[in-house]
Amino acid sequence: MYYNETDTVAVTVLAIYLVVLGLCLLGWIISFIFRGIGMYKMGKAQGKTNSWLAFIPFARTYFHGELSGEIPLKKRSIKSPGVWLLIVPIIYGVIFAVMYFFMIISILISAISAESRMRDYMGYHVPNSEMSGLLMVFVVFLVFVIIISVIYAAIKGGLEILINRQIYERYTTVNMATLHAVFSMIIPFYESVCMFIFGRRAEQNTKENMAENQLTIEEEE
Repeated sequence: MYYNETDTVAVTVLAIYLVVLGLCLLGWIISFIFRGIGMYKMGKAQGKTNSWLAFIPFARTYFHGELSGEIPLKKRSIKSPGVWLLIVPIIYGVIFAVMYFFMIISILISAISAESRMRDYMGYHVPNSEMSGLLMVFVVFLVFVIIISVIYAAIKGGLEILINRQIYERYTTVNMATLHAVFSMIIPFYESVCMFIFGRRAEQNTKENMAENQLTIEEEE
């Protein structure tokens, strides 16, 4: 069978794509396991009976927030942060869906209006004003999507930083906890590594506390 240069390039590109895809999938699996193990050990150290949620997709998002507990702010506090971690993306999705729905309706109305007016023009030429109207609808939709997406990213990112900082504070200094929380947002796999390391630290602290309590009981006896 004869292969030309184009076929060779296509096969090479496909092979590279599959390798990159495989590495990404492997990285995601390792990250999922590391994060799950860390969160599970933290939950056990806190005496939570539902620590197994750390390995369940979507449920682990809720469990992640609950590991931090109530987050105190200046005059208020964020209660049930795990619930908010689930609600915020849902709100964003609903807003985006509503905006997309109205954009489609606006485009359909403009298209129907343009079609009805086309018949008034010789050669069925679409007026520039109608095309400009359709373009304006798309531009307005795009601007709103960008604004909403930026607001969503800021709220979700800020919430995750607050949650991670409060979790990390139990196992390191406040400054380092803040630094780790910020890095967890911007560096891939950083959060999973932190969860795994601090999870082991939580497990070790629990064992040390149990040993100290046992020693105290023996001394009292």
